Amino acid sequence: MGAPSYSLPAGQTQIAALMNLENIPLYFASDITIGSTTMYADYIFPDLHYLERWEMQGSHPNMPVKVQPVRQPVIASLNEVVTVFGQQQPISYETVWLALAEKLGFPGFGPDGFEKGQDLCRPDDFYVRMVANIAYDSKDPVPDASDAEVEIFLKARKHLPKSVFDAERWQAIAGPNWKKVVYLLNRGGRFDTQEARHS
Repeated sequence: MGAPSYSLPAGQTQIAALMNLENIPLYFASDITIGSTTMYADYIFPDLHYLERWEMQGSHPNMPVKVQPVRQPVIASLNEVVTVFGQQQPISYETVWLALAEKLGFPGFGPDGFEKGQDLCRPDDFYVRMVANIAYDSKDPVPDASDAEVEIFLKARKHLPKSVFDAERWQAIAGPNWKKVVYLLNRGGRFDTQEARHS
C-alpha cells in the first residue's frame, strides 16, 4: 500500500519520475523487500516485518466507535543490529531517520530529545510514549494492570533481546503510566464499547 508505482492510479508514471536523475539524483528507500517502487532506489535500507515493529494504524472512517489498535514487536528482527545514539537496535525505517538526525546534529533527537531526562534515541522512546498517551486519556484513562497481568506481560516478552524489549527501559519511558501501558499493550490497543457510540 505504500508503493506509489503499485498503489496509485497511473502508478507507472511514478517509475519515470524515479528514473529521472536530473530531478531525483539520489533515491534511497526503506523496505522489507525489493518492491515495485524500491527496486528503482540507489540504496535500500532494511525495514522491519510487521511482527517485528511498532505501528499505530488507527481506524477506518466507517467505525462507529473509537478504536486504536497498537502493533508491537513480538519477535526479534533478523536485521542487522546497528548503534544509533550509542544504543544497539535493529536497523529499520525509524533507525535510519534517527541515524541521520544523529549524523546531522538535529535538535529534538538523541539524549534529552524530548526534554531533559526524556531521550529520543530509539523507536521505543517514541512509541511507548504514544501508547502512554492513548492509555492515559484525562477524561477516561484505562485502569492499571494488576501485578499478575504485569507478570504475564513480562513472561510473554522474555524471548526478546534487550535491543527490542527492555522492561526497565520501557518502564522508565512510561514513568507513572507504566501499568496503564501494560494494560493497553496486553489488549493490543484501546477499543471503545458499542455503547460508547451513543454518548
